[in-house]
Amino acid sequence: MAYQQRKPSNQIVPAGAPEGQKLSTIYLGNRAVDLVKRAIGDEKTARRMLTTLLTAVQNNTKLQECDPKSVINAALDGEVAKNLSLSNGEYYIIPYKQTASMQLSVRGLEKLCLRSRAYADVGAFDVREGEFKGLDPRTRRPIMEWITDLERREELPIIGYYAFYELSEKYNNMFRSVYWTHNMILGHANRHSNAFNLDTYNRLLNGEIQGWDAEKLRRGSPWYGEPLDMGHRAMCEKTVMKQLLKSGWAPKEINEIVDQDDALERTGEPIIRPEDIISTFPPATPEAREAVLSEAEPQEVKEPDQAPKKPTAAKEAPESPKEAEVPFSMFD
Repeated sequence: MAYQQRKPSNQIVPAGAPEGQKLSTIYLGNRAVDLVKRAIGDEKTARRMLTTLLTAVQNNTKLQECDPKSVINAALDGEVAKNLSLSNGEYYIIPYKQTASMQLSVRGLEKLCLRSRAYADVGAFDVREGEFKGLDPRTRRPIMEWITDLERREELPIIGYYAFYELSEKYNNMFRSVYWTHNMILGHANRHSNAFNLDTYNRLLNGEIQGWDAEKLRRGSPWYGEPLDMGHRAMCEKTVMKQLLKSGWAPKEINEIVDQDDALERTGEPIIRPEDIISTFPPATPEAREAVLSEAEPQEVKEPDQAPKKPTAAKEAPESPKEAEVPFSMFD
């Protein structure tokens, strides 16, 4: 039986406006575009980022309940502070109560590793039935025999995930790899991820949770996708990649990124947030909502000397990488 999508409990704009107009007025309005442009430096890029962000919010009812300022700040954390792309799937915007945070995807983590120049290659992917041949008796490294017939491979069930890296020539091209079964990954997520519960996931797969409740779980976290869903597979890939980076060699800045991501998964709240990049973006109050809906531009936005102060990390990091205490620039 078809289900009706429930409306979020806290309406962002006054009731009665069309559903699409509510969100688009917030995220594509003149004030939001102008404030994001001040952080990014280009109006076209700002509009493109906000359009992608709007799509993400429209597809996630929990994000619709978050303070729009925190949603946009989370996107600027990914786009500006780390120079990643939401449209390319290099990070996610995840809701936690009324606050949104930026969380790396496995693609974003791979990109940051390669950008550090410490790695020549890095990657993670699924393992199909029959490909894992055991562990080397001396090194305990996984022994894999990959199926080269891609059509036949796609028909086989996923039994686990494999991650590897090869360091750059500067570090003698050292190679490391790790293999975890799917059940090991789910158990790890159950213990360490605030967004996932294994018992709930098993009930979902068994059909005990249906309708809107099931859809809400799937929209709330990619962990709750079917085992073959791209979002679920990406979370599994990221889990084994992080375990490899933590158990092997990794430069200081990559270790810090992994630690921050772990903390975010455990609590839902980041341990390090960028400065309030758009501190004048109106909070979710009735008066502020009316201001967002207004076509009149605030005077303080028009006057450069009264414009919101941009954070050092967003603009000056490329010019002074030493201040960020990392040997590479995320803007490379």
